Amino acid sequence: SGSEATYHALRLARAATGRKRIIKFQGGYHGWHDYVAMNVQSHAQAIGKYDPISAGILEDAARHTIVLPYNDAGAVEDYLKANPGEVAAIIIEPIAHNMGSVMATDVFLRDLRRLASDHGVVLIFDEVITGFRHALGGYQSIANVTPDLATFGKAASSGYPVGVVAGRRDLMELVGRTGEGSVFMGGTFNGTPSTLAAMQATIEELSKPGFYDRLFALGAFMRTQLDGIIDRLGLPAQSAGFGSVWLIYFLSGPYRDYQDLLRNDDVFDLAFRKQMVANRLIGQPLPLKRLYLSGSHDRATVEKSLDIIETILRKLSAGKPASS
Repeated sequence: SGSEATYHALRLARAATGRKRIIKFQGGYHGWHDYVAMNVQSHAQAIGKYDPISAGILEDAARHTIVLPYNDAGAVEDYLKANPGEVAAIIIEPIAHNMGSVMATDVFLRDLRRLASDHGVVLIFDEVITGFRHALGGYQSIANVTPDLATFGKAASSGYPVGVVAGRRDLMELVGRTGEGSVFMGGTFNGTPSTLAAMQATIEELSKPGFYDRLFALGAFMRTQLDGIIDRLGLPAQSAGFGSVWLIYFLSGPYRDYQDLLRNDDVFDLAFRKQMVANRLIGQPLPLKRLYLSGSHDRATVEKSLDIIETILRKLSAGKPASS
């Protein structure tokens, strides 16, 4: 799974650097393990504090994780300078899709690359969502910023269970060595033939000429039409997303990190998502969660979906029950 991929990547970074601490960003989700299972969709009063997502997390492990604001390279630089030789890794979603679709600025990603290199820190791009979904080379190939390690998940296999760690040769060669410094990686389902066949078939499909162009055009159409619906209804909202990812933020004005998303009308958002599910537009009924288009969708499907979405939003904005 993607969680196992990030777990192994962090272990690899610690082995390579001999350091303990890692930096993650508020709102980012990198799996269920104790090192990162914190400060995801935090309440306002929990920002800047230790905010685990589950009972049973070992706080002794979590205390080595530093949570900083997304798109704030200055905060990263200040921490690294104040704690020289302490940080093993910086882990980041290059698009923060676990809080919808907050884009990392190009400057932010380039600054992280520079800071990681200057301070001997392993830069990890968590591409479990962005990888393969936005490009075969991951979002790093779009941003033109290369991390030291990258993790991928089920998007690489059209939903079959898979976790992938890729990266610099000198780091990857630590895996499976014998003797001091060797990094163990094993498991019953590692290299499962059915999963690898699914990955190969997925890569073949995504490699077809025009696949991403068609999918990105469909996503752009979806978001443009959503903004038209929002304008017609006069809602304080906006579409968001990248490529095949789409959602509606029920807030006005710009946003660049998780704290900005605290303005989202979560009550309206949740009601909207529940009504989408009731009308067979299946997604997570949780505020701020992204939704996807896929290669199996077409313009007719999207237009039908938009009609349903407009009906739901019209009834909700009028205070009427938006029954299916």
